[in-house]
Amino acid sequence: RADIRGNLLVATGEKTIVINDSFPGGIDTGKWTQSTSGSGSITATAGVVRFATGVTANSQATMVFNQSRPFLEGASILFSTDLTLGDTGATNNKRRWGMFTASDGYFFQLNGTTLQAVVRSNVTGSVVETTTDLDFTLDTNNHLYDIEYADNSVAFSIDGIIYLNLGGNVSAARTASLDLTANFENINSG
Repeated sequence: RADIRGNLLVATGEKTIVINDSFPGGIDTGKWTQSTSGSGSITATAGVVRFATGVTANSQATMVFNQSRPFLEGASILFSTDLTLGDTGATNNKRRWGMFTASDGYFFQLNGTTLQAVVRSNVTGSVVETTTDLDFTLDTNNHLYDIEYADNSVAFSIDGIIYLNLGGNVSAARTASLDLTANFENINSG
């Protein structure tokens, strides 16, 4: 099992760490690309990365791992991150964390004050998102968020409890062309 510092695991019988990062000395810009706009900011202090957007409309703070991880048939990929929210959400604000790109992926989303699991897929040139509200009481404590996906399933869990398990026909096809990366976003639209 991964430790709680944001490891991504690929399982082919035995799980192997393919991303293992923590931030005691700040953010390694060789591993992570940061982007901000408006009043967005990203800071790292004492091993903690903070994303902020302030109250300015259309502000964002995004951090993306520089290497993507293609899906391997027969493998299980686990995104696992230790995360503390600074509050329980805000109007016109979306926070996302998981394995995703602009067109595909799996991620948690705090949409306003509603925690959701999202499956994003590019279907014939259009990006489609399937969003499910999670029955989890948000707080400002530290939690372990996991997303594990395999050939035809994806599971979203918090602190080891599965809150959504999708099997069968999951819309984002897991093929060698599903090339996802660890991604963290904070977007303020209003």
